Amino acid sequence: MRKIIIAFLIIILISGILILFPTNKYTVSGVEIVERIVEVKVGQEEVLQGRITELQNDVLDQLSLGCETKGIKEPDAAIILDTNNKMSIGRYMYQITTVQYYYQKIYDEEITRVEAIQIAIDKERATELTRAILFTQKGGAKNWFICSKKLNLESQINLINKI
Repeated sequence: MRKIIIAFLIIILISGILILFPTNKYTVSGVEIVERIVEVKVGQEEVLQGRITELQNDVLDQLSLGCETKGIKEPDAAIILDTNNKMSIGRYMYQITTVQYYYQKIYDEEITRVEAIQIAIDKERATELTRAILFTQKGGAKNWFICSKKLNLESQINLINKI
């Protein structure tokens, strides 16, 4: 049901954009391409970004609370031995090397194993890292392979990124 609601909200948001903004049409190899010209007025950019953030937050909640740590009383304190014999920790079930890798790649900052653990168990920092991985890194959802497939995250992410 949640997926249906999200898809509906995305369709409404995209429909609103399509109605409000003019288009350029052209044909490439027999396929008509419609390019929307979006002129964002002062103040509208923050509103649009706020709506995009809400959609991203819903995807992040689906991933963490709806799949990775579903039913766990304190998701930020979750620790499991994963199938690769490495510990996965926090609401997004991060492995230490994954946090270190993406911190270096996204923020150009080397972090220690202790710092990686601290990030993984900190709701805000883990969420912002996950947001960056999912919405800025190609194939980022594959880091959560099972939940990504189960929740169809890649199509949700692609839709949100098109807004």
